[in-house]
Formats: sequence, C-alpha cells, structure tokens
Amino acid sequence: MTVTTTNTRAELNGNASAGPFQCGFRILTDSDLLVYVEGILKTLTTHYTVANAGTTTNATVTFTSGNYPASGTANVVFVRSVPYTQTADYQNNTALDAETLETSFDRGTMQIQQNISNSDRALKFGDTVTGVTSSVTEITTAGTARANKILGFDASGNISATLELGTNRGNWATSTAYVVRDLVKQNNGADSGTYGNIYLCITAHTSTGAHVTASDSANWQLIVDTATATTSATASATSATASATSATASATSATASATSATASATSATASATSATASATSATASAASATSSSASEVAAKNSAAAVSAVYEGFADTYLGQMADGASASSGSANGTWAKNSSSITLASTSGTIEAGQEVTGTGIPADANILSVDGSTIVISENMAALGSGVSLTFTGQGIYGAYSVGKDGPALDNDGDALATGALYFNSSDNEMRIYDGGNWIAATSAGTTSLLIYKYVATGSQTTFTGSDANGATLSYTVNNINVYLNGVRLDATDYTASNGTSVVLGSGATASDELVVVAFKSFSSADMVPASTGGTFSANVSMATNTKLLQKGAFMQSSTHQALFLGA
Repeated sequence: MTVTTTNTRAELNGNASAGPFQCGFRILTDSDLLVYVEGILKTLTTHYTVANAGTTTNATVTFTSGNYPASGTANVVFVRSVPYTQTADYQNNTALDAETLETSFDRGTMQIQQNISNSDRALKFGDTVTGVTSSVTEITTAGTARANKILGFDASGNISATLELGTNRGNWATSTAYVVRDLVKQNNGADSGTYGNIYLCITAHTSTGAHVTASDSANWQLIVDTATATTSATASATSATASATSATASATSATASATSATASATSATASATSATASATSATASAASATSSSASEVAAKNSAAAVSAVYEGFADTYLGQMADGASASSGSANGTWAKNSSSITLASTSGTIEAGQEVTGTGIPADANILSVDGSTIVISENMAALGSGVSLTFTGQGIYGAYSVGKDGPALDNDGDALATGALYFNSSDNEMRIYDGGNWIAATSAGTTSLLIYKYVATGSQTTFTGSDANGATLSYTVNNINVYLNGVRLDATDYTASNGTSVVLGSGATASDELVVVAFKSFSSADMVPASTGGTFSANVSMATNTKLLQKGAFMQSSTHQALFLGA
C-alpha cells in the first residue's frame, strides 16, 4: 500500500441515500475514519460501515438504514484520524517483513499529513511577520475572566480577551429587532427628561412604543445620562453669561470714574460732583465684582451638582455583572494638569479598564475610570493640583470586581465602599434585576411569568445543609420567611429546619441518602386595596355572603339567611 495523496479530510453533499460515499484517501483500519453528519460525530457499525481499509483503494462509507444523510450542501465530513502510536514491534535478528515496514511508513506519513492539515486550518502568523514570540501568540486570560469577551490585541500587540462589543444602532426606532449590547439614542422629544440619553440593550427583543422610555425601558440599561448633563450645562452657561455681563458693567464703571477725574481738574464744584459720581461708580464696581464672584461660585456649584447626581446614581445602580466574574487590577505612573480629569499614563502594568477605582497621591476619593484611549484615561473627578509621575493603582470594585458567591453579587459598591441597602445591579447570567436587602442580593421584583422558584436537591447520607446549585443547576436564593420546604413530598414545619440567610436550608435531622428535598421560594410582591387584619378598616362598598354562610362577631355567629342587614365598621 502506498500513500499517493495528501488529503486527510473530505466534505461531501448528502443525498438521502446509503451511498457508498468516496472518501478520496486511504486508511489502515475502519476505526481510522471519523464520520460527521450535520456536525455530529457518528458511530462505526451503528450509523455506517467502511470498505477498502488497509488496501490500495480509497476508503468508502455506506450509511445504515435509517441513518442516511439528508440532502444538503457539504453536510457530510470524513476525517482520517490515525492514532499517534506505533503498533509494529520489530525483533532483533529476525527477517524484516516488507509489508510490515511499509505499513509503518504509511502510518507515519498519514500522521504527518494529519498534523499538516490541522495546522493549515488554524489561525497563525505568516512567515514574513516580525516580532512574533510566544507571549504574542498565547492567550493568558484564564477561566471565567474570558466570559462575554472577544479576542483582540493589546497595546503591546499580544493576544488578549478584551471588553465586549457594543453595536451603535443610531436613533432608537419602534418595531425594530435589537440584540444584546446594541447601543441606541433616545431621539424623541416627547420625554424631555430622557431626550439624548444613550442606552445599552440588555435583552434581545423587537421594540414597541413611541420612544425608549415609553413602553420599552425594561429592555435597556441607561449608559449616558445626556438629558441631566445638558440641563446642568445650560445652567453653567447661564451663570457664565451673567459673569461676563458683570465684567462689562465693571469696565463701564471704570471709564466713568476716569471722566469724573478730568472734570475735577476743571472745577472744584465739578470735582465734588465727580467725587460723588466716582463713589457711586465704585459702589457699582464692587457690586459687579461681587456678582462676578457669585457667578463663578454658581458655575462651580452647578458642576459639583452634576458630579453629585452622577455619583449618587452610580452608588445606587451599580450596573451589570455576570455570575463568576473576576476583578481586574493594574498600576501606572500618571501626569495631569490642575483642575483636569484627564491623566496621561506611563509604565503601565496589569489591566487598566473603564469602571476601575483609581487611587494615588492627589487623586480625589472614590474616583473611577470613565474611559480609556490609548495611554490617556478620563476619571470621574477633577484634580485640585498638578501631578507628575504619580504612582497610581487601579482596582476593580463593585460590578467591576469579583463576584461574591456568598452575597450572590458584588461584595462592595463601585467605589469599594460597603453596600447600601436598596442598591441595585443587573445579573446578566440570570437576566434579572437584584436589590441589596442589607445582607444579600435578592430579586428586585416578581415581574414576568414566574412568581415562585423551585429548587430540587437529592440528599446524600445524613446530609443536613442544602445550598448552592440544585439538581437542575439553579443556585438557591430566597427571601427569609418566603419559602416552603418539602422532604419526599411532605411539607416540613418551620421548626424542622433553619432558613435564615437566603442561600441555604439546614435540616434539624440529617436526611437519608436519595431523599428529595424541594424548596419553593416565593418571589417578592405587593398587594393593594386590602383591609389589614391587625388594624382593621372600612369597606366602602357592599359586602355579600353566600346563603347559609356564617360570620363570627363578638363570640356569636351571624347567619346571612337570618341577618339580612350586616353593617361593618359602623
């Protein structure tokens, strides 16, 4: 047998028949051929048989009854897969059999061809490309840190898992299909409070309503609050205009004062009059200076108000985070101008990305990175003084930090401070908004078709604690006092178990192996128009009762058939 072709792989079109199908290359044994139909690996003998293995004729494949590949374009793939082993055992001082030797050579040739075929289909750098080292071609981002990322090249030309993409879809439009990570602009003036805002799609959907915030807001996350910023900018511009007007008035007053001085030289009486006029002008000039100073303060206060609004919002709604997310960190030397929020970086190391908290001498407290452009970053605060070559540290906090399994979300806010009760974040793995109740992240509402969650666990011998992923892969999470617990179908009394932390249920007595424990967790909801049992209330309309029903009042039953008039709250 000779290997006369370099082919190790063939793509064919199915035709809804058994075949036989020509592989176009030779194989040593039937098991050396892998067969895929519609991308699914098939089983030798069960789904197909092979002919001509170990001969000088190319192999053929015949499909068994009921397993014929449907008609299609290149939906059948044959791959030669010779094991990377040496099966021939040559003994000392024995005759060297030509056929055995030939088979060994054939096997080695086929193995080399397989490696070349795999290499030809791989992403690789051309021979003429310079600066290619192992550090350039290796992906060093590990595990869950690659989740929802794309491959790209960093500032050094190395392959890295970088930020997720967002596609700019322009102005939002109704009846349009959007997918996760699409970016749109609210361009409908019907809601002036959101006009110009930028939103990120968090759920694939077809849009409805007149504008984003009309009836479609649940599918979008606010990214840039242009409306609030525009209002603040307008107030700042108005203050600046008032300041310029005051400066003009001051200059006019100075001119009038000079005229008065000239008149003083001509006449003593006129001089006195001019002195009076000069004093009046000086008063006006002082008033103008005071107004100018007040305008400057107003402009600064306006900018501070914008920053406070942004900071307050960022501390309440932290953003989006996936289960298992990990924190990033980095360091650099930074240089900036006074009253600037732009920093030029040098000697960078680690990962520096938007959202991280920035710390270093001269950096205001709770400053976060807003954007990264090459070696320049913009942070959320202005520096009070110039800085040059300052050592800076960048740390992922909140949704940019590590996912906390114990809290089922971020452990701190985006500034690295303790979480405040009522804080929010969107869990992109479970596709739900969560609120911090002071100890745990819980589902914010029961919106949607599901009002309760069911977790099922199969016990091991003497198991008492049930937590984490259940038999269906769902992670236990509940609101304290809002669950029912069942063991082998029997509802347990609350005294039979402890459920106080929102993430685990602990039985008072260990379960038997293979016992089924089911936790039914009710999602949060609120009711309206109710008369409370504890404080009572007034019914504003008639209350009807069925015939022969009874009502207990002051220890005696009242029956509707004999008490036709019933007054409550009179």
